[in-house]
Amino acid sequence: MPRSWKKTARLLASRTTSSSGRRIRACAEKNLIAAWSPKELAEQYSPFIESYSPWVEKANAGLVTAAEAFRVRTMAMDAWRAFPWNDPDLPAELLPEKWPLAEARKIFVQVYDGLGASALAHVDAIVADAAPSLGGSASCLPIETGG
Repeated sequence: MPRSWKKTARLLASRTTSSSGRRIRACAEKNLIAAWSPKELAEQYSPFIESYSPWVEKANAGLVTAAEAFRVRTMAMDAWRAFPWNDPDLPAELLPEKWPLAEARKIFVQVYDGLGASALAHVDAIVADAAPSLGGSASCLPIETGG
């Protein structure tokens, strides 16, 4: 039998001391989603999607230089790291149907993996220029997509 929202909220609140935990405790007697604004949470993904989706198309068309790949990939990683701080990762059944996290994650993976080889070539060229004996030693790992 599924846990009630009230019990879920109390359990989540008991496991965190963050501002999110305080919001959960404040709303423990209400529906869990009331602790956040779904609209505000969803809006945080829009700038990421708008900024990085064109780079997926450019990368697929082979229109990204190695230096651009390094810069854009690094910027995407930096932007992506902010989401866990701002998104409480609510259960999917509490979120609106068209939740933008899936699209944002797909774009992130495509940018990160799609620009990886070019970004690596850029780093390798810089390393080889500065320390020729280390040329060809740079490496990167793809994201595990689970599928």
